[in-house]
Amino acid sequence: MLRATWQRESGWPWRSAPDAEMGTIQIGRTLLECKDYECSQDEVYVPRERLRLWLYINLTDACPASCPFCVHTVPGERGGHADPDQLSKVLSKTVPFISGVSLTGGEPMTDIPLMEEIIAVIREKIPADIELDMVTNGLHIEKLPGLRGLERVTTVHISRHAAEDEQNAALMRWAGAPSKQTLKQVFSALPDPGMTVLNCVLQKNGVHDAASVREYLETAAWIGAANVSLIGMFLANDYCTEQYVSPASIPFTEDPRFRVWNHYHDHDYCQCSTGSYNARSGPVRYYFRCPGNVQGPAVCRQLVYGSDNRLRAGFGEAEVIEGTDD
Repeated sequence: MLRATWQRESGWPWRSAPDAEMGTIQIGRTLLECKDYECSQDEVYVPRERLRLWLYINLTDACPASCPFCVHTVPGERGGHADPDQLSKVLSKTVPFISGVSLTGGEPMTDIPLMEEIIAVIREKIPADIELDMVTNGLHIEKLPGLRGLERVTTVHISRHAAEDEQNAALMRWAGAPSKQTLKQVFSALPDPGMTVLNCVLQKNGVHDAASVREYLETAAWIGAANVSLIGMFLANDYCTEQYVSPASIPFTEDPRFRVWNHYHDHDYCQCSTGSYNARSGPVRYYFRCPGNVQGPAVCRQLVYGSDNRLRAGFGEAEVIEGTDD
């Protein structure tokens, strides 16, 4: 069990979730129970002033990579694509309940004109103070600085799962994965290099211990990435189960080049920490998140607008939210 693994490897205590009532919101014709408290660094869970959820927009299911830990099990062209007009209707009814937006896929940069249209819709419908993230595996990354509407994007997350190019391409099963030299050039051309994040899925075949984390963070600092996200896999398939590495198993506190700023928990559902690493090329911030229980709470934790142009109360086979596109 992941919970037992975390507790054994981290030494941090677990807090069992209370039987407190969740807050309820109505989107369209659907009632959703939602988490009504903030994550905590101690035993105190502060109630949320507003019940809002993060929205993921899957522009497409198409992707040139075949990462074995991806939730999509079949590579190549799949499904449809997000329709800007339909999305606009949905956003009109969901904006009061949105805390942030992520543009994802598949690979959203497979269709750059569509990406630009979707950003324009978000600019019109979503207030400017709501965060807009973009998640990409690096396809057409050299075109990122010229992306129309980039100034509305808060953060760009680029998937990279090893320090060295050859190993990263092997893990992504994609020969076209951008090199670290290409990323360095692109990051330096961005209006704000601080908007960049390298996303690294921890796995036994890749980044998995203190030495490989240090190597990865040194590479990230050299590239010019301001932030690194170290991700503990959910057990989506056999590969994830066999290759699972808990972020809590990395002994950050044993190396003075690491600073751990905080540690948050959501009862025993998940844990996360933020810190910084003093690399040779300069400091880089890192964040890690680790799932706790194999199954999360029976409440809605995010909204997902799929490439089939349906809004759902989560990923996979989650409930379709009716009445948002009338």
